[in-house]
Amino acid sequence: MLGLGIGLATTSVLQFVPSDISGIKLHLSSKYGVTVDGSDNVTKWEDISGENLYVQSPATTNRPENVENVIKFSGGGVNAEFMNLFDVSEAATSITLDVSVNGYCVIIVYAAEDWGVTKVVLGNSSNSETYITHHSTSPDKFDFIAGNTLKTFSSSTALTNDKHYAVMFNTSTQGVTTLYVNNAAQEGTKTNTSDPVFSQIGTTNSDNSTSLQGKIKEIIIYEKQLVASERDQLYNYLSPLVS
Repeated sequence: MLGLGIGLATTSVLQFVPSDISGIKLHLSSKYGVTVDGSDNVTKWEDISGENLYVQSPATTNRPENVENVIKFSGGGVNAEFMNLFDVSEAATSITLDVSVNGYCVIIVYAAEDWGVTKVVLGNSSNSETYITHHSTSPDKFDFIAGNTLKTFSSSTALTNDKHYAVMFNTSTQGVTTLYVNNAAQEGTKTNTSDPVFSQIGTTNSDNSTSLQGKIKEIIIYEKQLVASERDQLYNYLSPLVS
């Protein structure tokens, strides 16, 4: 009797990760690269984009807390919790986004304790010329300052306290920025041709009065504007984190 051998070919589907999109400069995920001390306070949060960066607090009293794989910042006061950006040589560094070359895109998945109170989520450790903050309600608003120029965006999506949203600022080479919340474009666009410079999380210029009260799951920065297909890919990846 003739024996027939049948070989079954197997294929694996590679899961999308944000670094599959070109131009990535930073990817901080609360699920990976987080080192904590004995009190679950974050001693180091490593970038997983391949750029070999990390963030770290300047003192033990400034460390945010790792709460069930989410990074919690508890806000103002003398011991406000914030983190500064460092490179592989352990030198303080920053990310400068050149608007005129390819534009840029900044995505933050986070929850605010109170969306109506002015708090900074990303900033600059040496000045207040670049930062992103949320404030006020009805409608909820975000400020994006670059080159010391303020642009305020209104969110047509009503934001619920302590709920996580994927907040994206997607900017063209002409400096035209569209705000997206959970991949939905919000009302209008704003134009600012200044180059943002980020080096701090949870505050700007180490200002305790507006330091973040909230929880961060992801921060992703690209040195280019994302097209629609890339935005969709990225949101499909982030959507399980939105609550």
